[in-house]
Amino acid sequence: MEVTSTGYYFLDAQIVARTAELLGKTDDAKKYGALAASIREAFNRRLYQGAGVYSIGSQTAQSCALHQGLVPAAERAAVEARLIAAVEQTQGFPDFGILGSKYLFRSLSEAGRSDLAFAMLAKDEAPSCGNWIKRGATTLWEDWGEGASRNHIMFGDFSAWYYQYLGGIRLDDAVSAVAERLDPGAVAFKSFIICPEPVQGIGWVKAEHDSPYGMIRSAWRRQGGGLRLEVEVPVNTSATVYLPVKPESKNVVAAMAPVTADRDRMAFKVGSGKYTFEIR
Repeated sequence: MEVTSTGYYFLDAQIVARTAELLGKTDDAKKYGALAASIREAFNRRLYQGAGVYSIGSQTAQSCALHQGLVPAAERAAVEARLIAAVEQTQGFPDFGILGSKYLFRSLSEAGRSDLAFAMLAKDEAPSCGNWIKRGATTLWEDWGEGASRNHIMFGDFSAWYYQYLGGIRLDDAVSAVAERLDPGAVAFKSFIICPEPVQGIGWVKAEHDSPYGMIRSAWRRQGGGLRLEVEVPVNTSATVYLPVKPESKNVVAAMAPVTADRDRMAFKVGSGKYTFEIR
């Protein structure tokens, strides 16, 4: 409880600080920004054990610290490595409850292990979380059978992971999902990212998001040992498309030249329209 509740306390303070900033309430923005900073300091002082371990080093503790933005930049690689080790220790079975389901899959993907995240979801029997794929997390709370509510994070959040990582439709890097102060003028989905993760075991993915500017679409399919990605960008928006190949790869067919990438992938900047990319 002290891990997850303190994590949300930090996030709530950041949300209030950012909201006050946008509303021009300078004193409140400073007050709650300082509160968030003090919570982060206390979280690390109390719960960070060193060597990449938070609290007891569980899947929930590691991924909570990562997802909520509580890990110092210098420690992030070590914390991610210990998260991966915690998942491998259970042979890929989920070992967390409701709140762990909120953090874990994104944290693994951000650590470059979408393959491991998908392998966890594909496990046939998960001791702590029931059968995720066939029965919908039956051992977690608030599952009421056929016609049951799906408005709970243990159902909804790994579905969101499908859109964000398998389909690749994500917020622009300038827009923080955990209320960090990145670019105060950035607006969600005015610009965005398409960065699909074609993990083994899946032949194709189609995803779409009805944004405030119109429908965003991302669809990829394996073909002949390669991959074909189709992207649709709404009017008056732009996107950065990241392909799952190295920036220097020569086996990509696209209608435009790549741009300098800020991650270890080939990247393209596109405006509104429909685009096709092929990896041969």
